[in-house]
Amino acid sequence: MLIGALLATAVVAGCGGKAPLSEDSGTGSAQFQRQGFDITFRYPAALKEADDLIFGSTAGNSDSARAGVGINKANVILVSRYDLRRPVTADNVAAVQAEVDGVIKSLAGKSVRGRRVGFGGLPGYAYTVPIGSPSGAVSRLFVLFDKRVEYFFNCQSTPERRAELDGACDQALESLQRTA
Repeated sequence: MLIGALLATAVVAGCGGKAPLSEDSGTGSAQFQRQGFDITFRYPAALKEADDLIFGSTAGNSDSARAGVGINKANVILVSRYDLRRPVTADNVAAVQAEVDGVIKSLAGKSVRGRRVGFGGLPGYAYTVPIGSPSGAVSRLFVLFDKRVEYFFNCQSTPERRAELDGACDQALESLQRTA
């Protein structure tokens, strides 16, 4: 399988504990820089590192790196890295859409067609998937490709914190940059 997507439904065992790696007090944002990731992005400094990530439902290959930041257990931005067998670029990303849609379908339990997106020069697809628990929770999923690497963003939120988490997710994606 080319794509190694992952959906976190029973998300985080602990959120907090550690402070963000670097914080810019002037902007109120922090910088995501983690070992195993060749990307960086900004997010609100109020979010805390999510440690002890527990994933409830998976499809595809095992990730090679996983990290996240969040407000609490149910409102998080999770990022996973997958190593691919063949490169995916802007030139051939359309050829993998059916496969990505299929992986998301197996996770969502229903057909969900992605829309083409690009962030930080990385082409990919975006999905919105309701999840069963907690009640009213939604995952905004972004599958982004950097040649032989796939980055899978899961921006999961509950109705009470949706605006805050969606804003943090948008900030992360809009500030996404490659580091390698």
